[in-house]
Amino acid sequence: MPTVIDTRGPLADDPWQRPPDGEPIPATGALLLSPAEWTDGRLAVARAAGRTAANGLWLAPDADLAQVAPILAQAALVAVHFPSATDGRGFSIAVVLRRRLGWRGPLRATGPLWRDQLFALRRVGFDQFELRAGEDPAQALAAFTTFSDAYQTSVDGLAPRALSRFAAEQT
Repeated sequence: MPTVIDTRGPLADDPWQRPPDGEPIPATGALLLSPAEWTDGRLAVARAAGRTAANGLWLAPDADLAQVAPILAQAALVAVHFPSATDGRGFSIAVVLRRRLGWRGPLRATGPLWRDQLFALRRVGFDQFELRAGEDPAQALAAFTTFSDAYQTSVDGLAPRALSRFAAEQT
């Protein structure tokens, strides 16, 4: 099971799992389900059979966010999958989830991401990060303090350096 961190440290006990594709949804366990798994009837069958465990939403980089919007409020967590470290679509998904769809819950980045990307991932709204196998959580956490300034606006509200300088000159 991969190590998951938030901005404070490793999550001691991460219960979230992805069920095998096409399998019935189990009655127990915190699961990350694709939008199709939420809407194709399998979740309804599992709930009718007594499933009461938490359900999270697992989004591929090509997820249709119009399809996601109606089920977002039912999710306990949203995980956005990055199939490779060079696929940046998850960054855009995070911004849309936070700014346009109003998601305030936990937002997790999954996939083979690099430590160097963690600061930027946090800036667009991610607050949980799945680490690569064998990656040291302490070194990954250091990524959040590597940079002290931002050069663009983002979801996190950190003022870009140029705007901070401009504001100081105006006072």
